[in-house]
Formats: sequence, structure tokens, C-alpha cells
Amino acid sequence: MTDDLFGSTALEDPYPIYERLRSVAPIHWLPEQQMYVVLSYRGVSQVMEESETFSNNVADLLPVGPDAPTPVDVLISADPPVHTLHLNIVHRPFTRTTVDTMAGQMDDILRPRIAELVRAGGGDWMEQVACELPVRVMCGMIGLPLDDIERLTVWSAASTELFTGLVRPDKMAERVGPIAGAVAEFIVYLGEQLGKALAGPVGGLLDDIAAALRAGQLTEQEAVTILIQMVSAGMESTSGLIGTAAHHLAADPELQQRIRQDPDLIGVFVEECVRLEDPFRCQFRVTTRDTELLGVPLSKGDRLMIVGGAANRDPEAFPDPDALLLDRPRAKSHIAFGRGIHFCLGTHLARLETARAVHGLLAATSSVRLADDATNTQMPSLFIRRLAHLPLVLEAG
Repeated sequence: MTDDLFGSTALEDPYPIYERLRSVAPIHWLPEQQMYVVLSYRGVSQVMEESETFSNNVADLLPVGPDAPTPVDVLISADPPVHTLHLNIVHRPFTRTTVDTMAGQMDDILRPRIAELVRAGGGDWMEQVACELPVRVMCGMIGLPLDDIERLTVWSAASTELFTGLVRPDKMAERVGPIAGAVAEFIVYLGEQLGKALAGPVGGLLDDIAAALRAGQLTEQEAVTILIQMVSAGMESTSGLIGTAAHHLAADPELQQRIRQDPDLIGVFVEECVRLEDPFRCQFRVTTRDTELLGVPLSKGDRLMIVGGAANRDPEAFPDPDALLLDRPRAKSHIAFGRGIHFCLGTHLARLETARAVHGLLAATSSVRLADDATNTQMPSLFIRRLAHLPLVLEAG
């Protein structure tokens, strides 16, 4: 394979490369990273579903620099029975019933921020709305002080970049150097917050994690790493989805008008947005035994990078895959939220946050369009896919 999946062109718009590679073969070998990349819907689905063969325990295989913390497999990157234990500890606030009660809280966060944008005639949707809502909601769910939002935003971005596993070990120190310090600060901060929860209830998931720590179900390192995963995944991925949704609305007046006329379409609109722009560029697995994937023989210990953004635009699974279709059959059959035992814990939360953001934007405006200087510039991230900025022009409703 010769295409650079990690160069600037691919980071901005990877889909032509995905399509070209997938048309040749569903699986390719990346010699520099020493791993296979899986691009087809069928292949990615099989890897996600067969968790006993394709393990999520990848921490030991991720190269880290000398100043970076040693990773540990928890929750997202753990297999049963550890994964099951961790899921039982943190699942309570993410149930559909609980999340649905948060719609009013989300609207309270959104309303003044969208109103401010409307009064100004527009502004940066990413900075003022898309990145604000998830971090405020997640802070409330976990029990972290709202005064720390600015620092948490910086720390979460750093932590998602640290353990991508995409760079050769001899080059890892060069990349992690600038961000290892931020992650170390994040670890210290979360340890302090956990200490407060151990001393007495603070509200939110911190209390549940502290209880598990006292009961001997978690080590302190596992507890802090779970918190890092939840803060980072909950903030970065949902911010990306909210940005994608607003971009599609602003770029397509006909689509925008159709959803204005029929708000019931917001649900399928959100599903198409997350299918077209998976907030996570990739996930990793390691084989637990000699096996075969779509005719490709794999040995025990082989590393795989599965690419949801490629799988979700596979024409074998989605006719007219690059189009946003509000009447697409089986709209939820995409795999942006995962599949199998690692189906995303925060799926309903992300869907509701994005739906409320779309509803709030359309309710407050008569027109939403891209500013003349708007670009599709992505965050410079190997792992997260989200717009860096989204300048919009808004007209009051």
C-alpha cells in the first residue's frame, strides 16, 4: 500500500483514498505501522462483532514515549470480564431513560449560546456551541467543576492524541513530547477529583467510581483512566457530530428547508451525519489467535486498524454512499457507534445532544449559511475527525 493515510491530504478528506483502496481490496497492509487496515463494511463489522478473536486489549501494543504515562486497558479498550465490570460501574447515567430527562438541561445550555450567535449575525459554531455543549453535559454527569471546562477541553484533546498507535516506536517520542505534559496534568487533576469523591459524595459518576475503588473493583490507575476515556470520548466525538450536522444544514439550503418543515426528520438526519463523518477516524484490535478475515490469513498478535469512516461509505452496504438521504432505509445500520459488546455507551447521549443542537439552531433562525471564509479545515488529529472552526451566517427566525 502506497497511499499515505496519515498525511495532510488524507486528514482533510480521506474518503477518496478510502474508496480507491477499498475498490482494490477490503484489507491492506501498512508496513510502517506494522498493522492491517480494514476498510469494508463487512470486514469492520466482523472485527467488531467477534470480540473473542479481535481483542480490544491494545494498551501493551501502543508505543509511547519515555515521558508518556503507561497505558492500561479499561472500559473501551478492555475485554470481558474486565470490560463487563467497568461497564456495570459507569452505565447508570447513560441509559435512555436517564438521558432523555436531560433534554431540558441541554436546551438551557444551548439557548443563550445560539441566541448570542443570532444577535451577532453569526460566528464560530464550533467554538461557541459544538464544543461547549458536550463538555458542560459531561462535567455535570461526571461531577467535575464547570469552572474547569477550559482546561478539560485542552486535556481531552491531548489525551486522545497520545495513544493513537499510528506512529512507529522510534518516532513516537517526537510526537508525544508536546502533549505528554498536558496528559500528565490531566491525570493529576482527575486523581484530585477522585480523592474528593473518596472523602465524600460530590455527585455524578465520580461517586460511582470512588465506590468501586473503595470496594477493590478498580485500582486508582484504572479509575483515572476510565475518567480520561469518558471525558475525552464524550467531548471530542459529540463536538464533531454537532459540527458536522450544522455544516450540512448550512451548506444545503434545500436540506435545511426540508428539515425546518418537518422536524421529525432530525433523527434520521443525525444518523446520516454520523454515518458520513464518523467522529473517530479509526479503532484498533489485536488478534488473539490465528484466524482469517475476508480471505486474509492473520496470525495471533497481529494488529488491525478498522476504519469506520470507510466502512460507512461502502457502496455494498449503503447505495449512493456519499449522499445524505433522509429516506435511507435502515438509517441506524451504520457502525459509527460501534457494534457488539463495545457498542458506544454514550450513543443515546450523543444523538440527543446533536438533535437538540439542530432543533435549537433551526428554531432560532430563518436562515443558516456558511460564511464566505468558511473552510472544511479539520482538527490536526490522527484519531478524532471534527471541524476546527465553522463560521456561520445566521438570520433571526
